[in-house]
Amino acid sequence: DYASSEWCLKELALAKQVGTPILAVSTEGAIVDENLQVYLYTRQIVPFEPSIVGLRRDGGRIEYDYDESRYRSQFRLLLDGVRDEVEKHRHFTKQRNVGSTNLPDTVNREDSHAILLNVSGPDKPNFVFLSHGDKHKAFVRQLTSKLSALGINCYSDRSVEGQDFHSRIQVAQETIVQCTCFMVPVSRQTLNSELVRDQLAFAEDKGRIIFPVVLNDLDPGLDKRYSLARNNLFHFMANGMSFHSSFDSLVASLSPYFKREHAHEFH
Repeated sequence: DYASSEWCLKELALAKQVGTPILAVSTEGAIVDENLQVYLYTRQIVPFEPSIVGLRRDGGRIEYDYDESRYRSQFRLLLDGVRDEVEKHRHFTKQRNVGSTNLPDTVNREDSHAILLNVSGPDKPNFVFLSHGDKHKAFVRQLTSKLSALGINCYSDRSVEGQDFHSRIQVAQETIVQCTCFMVPVSRQTLNSELVRDQLAFAEDKGRIIFPVVLNDLDPGLDKRYSLARNNLFHFMANGMSFHSSFDSLVASLSPYFKREHAHEFH
């Protein structure tokens, strides 16, 4: 019933637009249909069904009988979710306040409003959906341009002047469902974007092939740029994520410089 209510969906859209965390609870095994999947995913729902032992209907009113210990257990899960969201919001606010002090006074008007962009034409069935949450616009333009030059169709989710947030979410959702691959720049900014997190979760929910592109925002300075720019960069995550694939790339570049009899050691 909730998903069929236009007003309820508008409330969810507004919550997303203003960055209010959404925590869902279920009591009767509700199915997250296509409409609700725009805003939340199965893993975000705290199920209270295990605690319910009886149900009574009185007209339009529903009353539950529940097991106290099981109810408390599920309620603790809900509280943990609330605490996590509060902590994430606190961290995001802190990062945003720090970041705002480094922003330039002027903003490129052309970048402030855009559409769901088809870089190389809608005729081809296979395409990449690029999720970025309006972050790293210059990088996104460069990446989509290079992909287009290679004949890879790429759609990028962007804000449109006059388009409400609910419509933007729906258009992005429909595009993700149809895309061949889902690509997301991974950086401090995009990881703090609720829009990117939601699109990533939705793409995972729909079984899309996901390509995380780690975007390093370090500025090594002009002196080091000269030395580093002449060489390939090999990216490793400090937390050990994707170590083996990064290591394989490094070894593949190292192997030509070692004796042929040791080549088998690099495979």
